[in-house]
Amino acid sequence: MNERIVIARREKNFDITGSGCLLQVLGLLAPIVISTLLSLIGGMAMGLIGGAIGVIFLVVFLLEGLAKQTKWICSNCKNPIELPEGKLCATCGA
Repeated sequence: MNERIVIARREKNFDITGSGCLLQVLGLLAPIVISTLLSLIGGMAMGLIGGAIGVIFLVVFLLEGLAKQTKWICSNCKNPIELPEGKLCATCGA
């Protein structure tokens, strides 16, 4: 009868080291590198097209990096939760 009920919630934890941060840095460098390479190969017009392609890569890499950077943790025991849809913490059961 004396069951202890533990209520915990999922919290977001942002990790600035790892693959998410690397993808974001690559996204920031993509417009510069692609436009420079294409301008060396095909001239100024190709450089502008490369800049536009690089901006598309910038948006994709920033969003993908943000998705990889966000980690879900249990507010009770601070252990990572694998899926954000998970209702129970695998470690403490909260």
